[in-house]
Amino acid sequence: MIKRNLVVISFVLLGACSTTPSSVQKAPAKAEAPLAQIEEMAKHYERAGEQDKALVYYLKALENAPKDIDLIYRVAELHKQMGKPQFALHMLQRIIDAEPTHINALTDAAKILLQNKELAKATDYFARVTALDQARLKEKANIQSFYAGTDASSPLDAYNGLGVAYDLMGSYDKAKEMYALSLQIAPYSPVVLTNMGYSHYLSGNYSASISAFHKAIDAAPSYERSWTNLGLVYARMGRYNKAFQTLKRVMEDAQAYNDLGYFLMLEQRYEEAEYFFEQAIAASPKYYEVAYENLSDVRQHLSVIKGEGDRFMP
Repeated sequence: MIKRNLVVISFVLLGACSTTPSSVQKAPAKAEAPLAQIEEMAKHYERAGEQDKALVYYLKALENAPKDIDLIYRVAELHKQMGKPQFALHMLQRIIDAEPTHINALTDAAKILLQNKELAKATDYFARVTALDQARLKEKANIQSFYAGTDASSPLDAYNGLGVAYDLMGSYDKAKEMYALSLQIAPYSPVVLTNMGYSHYLSGNYSASISAFHKAIDAAPSYERSWTNLGLVYARMGRYNKAFQTLKRVMEDAQAYNDLGYFLMLEQRYEEAEYFFEQAIAASPKYYEVAYENLSDVRQHLSVIKGEGDRFMP
């Protein structure tokens, strides 16, 4: 089924099971090695792809140097790679508590907080990073304007992430302002262009939304989210054939029919949804079960609307 979600730059949702650092296999007991040797062992296992063993040695190194910011950040990065965002967030918060202007820690923590739907804190952390960048730029250019633009050294993830946070809070104008600043850093980023298109969609400007999605597709024709979002804009506008032709660029016909039906069901356009679920069932037996379940839901809604569904009501 489709989901109408925003894209977060370089954001990956990982579903691996979490284990606490204390549950990881302990390193073999032996005489205490110098810190540099322990770190080298950690890097060796990390290069070899043995992340559990690498984590053991990084944590051992932290026991010897608990305030080493670079080491804490490395542990946080490893936790992210292992699909343990909450442990990564704990380590990142340690860095932020010690160094409140640590740009990478603030940005990475904000991304995890955004995943967790902790919008206020994520927005605060992203805003801290962009404020630091703006202070740098204003000092560099000796200006006092509200925004000094961005440059190649500006943190793209923070500006784009702040735009996503604003969109999720319904502050669409602020969001588009952040995406515009992001595009000064990376003019052809399909992720930022897609986010800009989605922001226009959320604020009801479908023409601007379509234009942004086309720019994203021109920049990266293989970026599927741009095609999917473009198709759903056409569906919202009632241009169903155009929506179907767009969606089928990145999925099978049956899935395109089913996703259109599901979108229209969410929009409470049940008669149109019914048609597309029927088409999905006809197009592919493999989609029969999911499309049939969706079709049953739609028909129940329609029967209630037509006054034939009282028996389903409590």
